[in-house]
Amino acid sequence: STGGSENGLGGIYFYNDWRASTPWGDTRPDYGRPEVRRYILDNARMWLDDYHVDGLRFDMTPYIRSVHGSGYDL
Repeated sequence: STGGSENGLGGIYFYNDWRASTPWGDTRPDYGRPEVRRYILDNARMWLDDYHVDGLRFDMTPYIRSVHGSGYDL
């Protein structure tokens, strides 16, 4: 399985309900899943360790915890 979704909302590692919506499309990762958090940390480590980047930039972090970047928690 590729983790895809028949409803077009990103698959098993993404929200598949009203929480999926962002200004960039309907594929918000489900940050509550340990696999998603591990992927993000592993990806950051790869850039730091393998490519020796000086820093990382995280845009729109309010969307990790809430819908529309404010208001109620996911």
